[in-house]
Amino acid sequence: TLVVIITVLDFSWVSQRVTYAFMVAETPIRLREKSEVRAIMLNHPAPTRVFAPGPNLVTTVGVTATSNPVYLGIGPVEYFEPALMYPSAKKKEEEKTEGEQQESKILQFTPAQLKWLRGAAVTHILSFHPPAPEDLNVKLVWQGFDEFINRAWGRQEPLFLSVVENSHARAEWVFEETANSNEGKIHWKQYAANQLSLDVEAPSNAKLVLRDLYDDDWIAYLDDQQVESERYAGMFRAVSIPRGEHVLRWEYHPRSFGLGKWISIATSTIWLFAGVLLFLKINRCN
Repeated sequence: TLVVIITVLDFSWVSQRVTYAFMVAETPIRLREKSEVRAIMLNHPAPTRVFAPGPNLVTTVGVTATSNPVYLGIGPVEYFEPALMYPSAKKKEEEKTEGEQQESKILQFTPAQLKWLRGAAVTHILSFHPPAPEDLNVKLVWQGFDEFINRAWGRQEPLFLSVVENSHARAEWVFEETANSNEGKIHWKQYAANQLSLDVEAPSNAKLVLRDLYDDDWIAYLDDQQVESERYAGMFRAVSIPRGEHVLRWEYHPRSFGLGKWISIATSTIWLFAGVLLFLKINRCN
């Protein structure tokens, strides 16, 4: 009863504040395959990561996003750790001078922000403003009206897609001995929501760093043998790789799913047993 009352009050509160809506002729999600941003990102030779406003929407085109995509304020603890978060601008828009506000019409990043983006293996930036032509850190590769993203955002103004220069690779080597990271080989075989695999070749003992969020439920396998996956730089994953050619694979096995499954089975069994007892009792009374 309490849950129902709270839910009704919540719906009432939201309905009084979320009042801006409009009807569209076609549901934007049906235009997903026509997204130019999606086409550019998926044609990239390695897995891409985009930094964008509204990152949860951008992920629906089939690419990963950063900028701490949380839902209703809920997300992994790493997304709220100050030392790991994306550095915010020092000045708010209303605090800027007129000249600074004009400059804000150009896509700009502080050195700390660029360092964070590169460290997070961000390959692309989707933005409302273009980068400065003389900016050597961010290069514009596309601008225009995206059939899916623009319509989903209800935005007529053009979007701008840029490449981050000199960003870290999604998977890269950290050698234990003196060696050039370019000497090691990494070939992506699969990158899916619950599994990824790579063919790797290490010229010496090394550590392969995957710049995806660390989680105990991601299990690493090296040549089909389970190995330890360690935390790297506070939030990424890494596996020690011996010299030679190997197949590295990560699979996602959420323990909460298994626990929920057994709870559901146990609950169903109890209710079934109770139902049988009730049925037998009714028949005995008759």
